[in-house]
Amino acid sequence: MKLTEGEADEVLGRLSFKRRLGGKDLIVAIARSWTTGEVLMQAYMNTEAARLTLTSGMVTYWSTSRDEMWVKGSTSGDRQELKGFSIDCDGDAILLDVNQSGHACHTGLDSCFDTYRHIGVEEIKRELVDIVKGEALAMGEFTLTSGKKSGYYLDIKRAITRPQNLSLIARLVALHHVGGVDVIAGPELGAIPIVASVALRSGLPYVMLRKGERAHGTGKPIEGELKKGDRVLLMDDVATTGGSLLKSIEAIEETGARVNLVICVVDRLEGAAELLRKEKNVELASLMTIGDLGLSP
Repeated sequence: MKLTEGEADEVLGRLSFKRRLGGKDLIVAIARSWTTGEVLMQAYMNTEAARLTLTSGMVTYWSTSRDEMWVKGSTSGDRQELKGFSIDCDGDAILLDVNQSGHACHTGLDSCFDTYRHIGVEEIKRELVDIVKGEALAMGEFTLTSGKKSGYYLDIKRAITRPQNLSLIARLVALHHVGGVDVIAGPELGAIPIVASVALRSGLPYVMLRKGERAHGTGKPIEGELKKGDRVLLMDDVATTGGSLLKSIEAIEETGARVNLVICVVDRLEGAAELLRKEKNVELASLMTIGDLGLSP
């Protein structure tokens, strides 16, 4: 996003630089990721910094610690490309949508607000367990994909049709499991909304795995870009015996990529973790097990 000098002057006329720090008239500027919506940092701008940001397309602040103009990333390389510029109704604060290259925080964190982000994780998990109990758990006689008979069924697909439920799942996964991976992957059907939601929150690309052969179009078993050497986080809604997950891992390996970790929303504790560890030396993590739901295998 770049404006002409005339367009920048029009925007600057709407701003109120009334925060007095170090003898300078400044305005609060908050940066967030334009892809994930995550708040990255808070800093200040004077008139010239705001003008340079708008006309150059690269975010520039007034550094109160250095007492000088500061183009974000000029020394570290962790630059911010301007994608959007919003003004508070009173004109005394700016919200920047940015394409962040590298880390936003000088401490090496992705966000300056990372320090306490894990507080409340257990509360999120408990809320998710209650949701699964109330919206996805059915008791009765069922036949599972594996062919096994079961006295209960977990319809996670139904629960994730509600955006707030999907958001909780994505938040838990993004907090704990997206480090050290390049791509998120999942098989159709139930995993796709989860994978897409995690990708949006983490900023990572994702691929979709087809379960059957496709006789039309390109006939590709995997939709999306997966390259040799890519480190993959494979996701699914429910893990039972692990057979379908094993097939997904093998499909990914055929591209030259490798699966670093498998995550499911619920582990039924019926052998999936043991199978993946034995056959592929891959660990299975879960957001919850049936034990959290008061059930046993």
